[in-house]
Amino acid sequence: MDAWSYSHHQVFRRIAALSTRVLAYFRAREECWRGISGRFDTATFSPPTESSMRCGEVPGLTYVNDELSMTGAILEDMILWLSTYRDLFTRSCNMTGKLLSNDPTTQYLMPPLFRPFLVSRRQLRLMAADMNKIEAYHMHAAPEQLLKWGI
Repeated sequence: MDAWSYSHHQVFRRIAALSTRVLAYFRAREECWRGISGRFDTATFSPPTESSMRCGEVPGLTYVNDELSMTGAILEDMILWLSTYRDLFTRSCNMTGKLLSNDPTTQYLMPPLFRPFLVSRRQLRLMAADMNKIEAYHMHAAPEQLLKWGI
C-alpha cells in the first residue's frame, strides 16, 4: 500500500477530486481578499473583517502583523472543510433524506459526498465545532447555488 496511490474505493476518489476543486477555490478566494488576483467573483464575497481574521488564531501557523499568512489561511480553510467529513457514512442527505443513493455518473451507491464550502472561515469553524451545523448532499441532489465554484 502506497500513501500516494489512487484509492480503489470510488467514494474516496470522488472526495479527492472534489477536494482538489475546493482547494483551488480557497486559494482563489484568499488571493482575491489579499488583492493578489482578480480571478474571483467579488460580488459574492466581501473581504474578511479584521475581527474574523484574528478570532480563533491557530498556534503553529505563521501570522504576519497579526494576520494569518496566505498559505496558513488556505490550509486552515481546507482542514476545517475536510473535518466536515467525519460523519461521512452516518449523515443522511439534507435534500433526499437518504444515506445511500445511486450516483448517476458512476452507477455506484454513494453516501452524501458534497459538503458546502462557499461559506466564511467563521462558518467553517462553526461547522467543525458543531456536527449539527454540517450539511451533506448527494452530488446529484445538491442545491444549484451550492455548486457554483466562483473561479
